[in-house]
Amino acid sequence: MIAPERWKRLHPVRDVGASLSDASEGELVRREMMERNEPDTRIRDILRACPLFLEVPVRDLDRIAASCQLFRTYRGQTLMEEGDEDNDVFLILSGRATVSVESISPFIQVSLSRLNPGEVAGEMSLVSDDVRSATVVAETPGDVLQVKGEELKAMMKDDPQFGYLMMRNVASILSRRVRQMNRRLTNLVKGPYFQTEEG
Repeated sequence: MIAPERWKRLHPVRDVGASLSDASEGELVRREMMERNEPDTRIRDILRACPLFLEVPVRDLDRIAASCQLFRTYRGQTLMEEGDEDNDVFLILSGRATVSVESISPFIQVSLSRLNPGEVAGEMSLVSDDVRSATVVAETPGDVLQVKGEELKAMMKDDPQFGYLMMRNVASILSRRVRQMNRRLTNLVKGPYFQTEEG
């Protein structure tokens, strides 16, 4: 595991209704919407654009949006850590994050991939009860939407159609990442094993 003093945990800066440019204005809008029992359509639109929620009905997106939290991250901030037992999902809205795992040597992190805006982290926790398999750290300052994993799991259990959509979308994301990893491994071994005699 990463030494605790090296990384700080993610901390919320405001609720999901807060505007990135004006937190107080966003909080007032959020409070008024809650009083009128209206969904936050901005968060719904963010979820709708995410591959994890492809074809998920609006009513389900509204329920998910109600449990989300928006975070502003700083460079070097940990979103999730290998070995943790939490199951929340993180949507990268802006900035970049690095996915890494601990090598056989203690406290040495091996970078696996980079997450860009529009990508997700932590989706494997929705289909597995295992601990986190990787660490995700903000590479640059940015904005992240945290989706409560317990809420998603409860919805998957209660609604088979929603559960099917989530399982399908998780499988699609993981399949794409496996293909990307295969290409990276191929490029790594090309040099030493596929050089021509002239090379």
